[in-house]
Amino acid sequence: MRYDIAPTKTALFDYKDQLSFSQEGRNLLEEKREVLVMQLLGILQKYKHARHQLEEKWTHFYQEFLFLKALSGEESVAEMTCVDLSHPLSSVEMTEKAIMGVVLPSLKSLRTGQIPVKNFLATNVFYDELYLQFQDLFSLLLEVAQLESAVWRLANEIRKTQRKVNALENIFIPEFKEIVKFIADTLEERDRETLFQMKKVKKSQGGKR
Repeated sequence: MRYDIAPTKTALFDYKDQLSFSQEGRNLLEEKREVLVMQLLGILQKYKHARHQLEEKWTHFYQEFLFLKALSGEESVAEMTCVDLSHPLSSVEMTEKAIMGVVLPSLKSLRTGQIPVKNFLATNVFYDELYLQFQDLFSLLLEVAQLESAVWRLANEIRKTQRKVNALENIFIPEFKEIVKFIADTLEERDRETLFQMKKVKKSQGGKR
């Protein structure tokens, strides 16, 4: 294949540099992909475990809630669970950390209040226990959300990194190799032609003496 490129030594050096840069870039991207895959597998394992815990604890919580409802009555439960929204019982703190350029959120539940009690007669030990279970559920829910977000972000970055590796491996590197070969072959052919002409001139000059 012929290219619309001036086959000079400067061009040869430039395209050799671009080829070397592309190969180094591919290697770095492959290393990045491997690190991200290892991180993803580790987080995915944690996510599955946390999700399983959440499902189990939610089932237990719901059963306890139905028991409390049957024991105290729907109206009593509604009164017990009535919370003043102007004074939240917990808040969420979000921080971030980066892994190979991928920003991952970290969520933490901060309890800012005590168990909401209207009055002594309006509550019971079952409600107190249920409230504590809910707090644990909320913390676990934040953990699951955090891990799920990390899984999606890492998976997305792995896909983008793989696309870049494929572009370098299948498009840019082969093209730069062909261009380098084209320029090198052209220069070599030119050198042979120049050498042939020099020998021809030298032979011609020698014959005239």
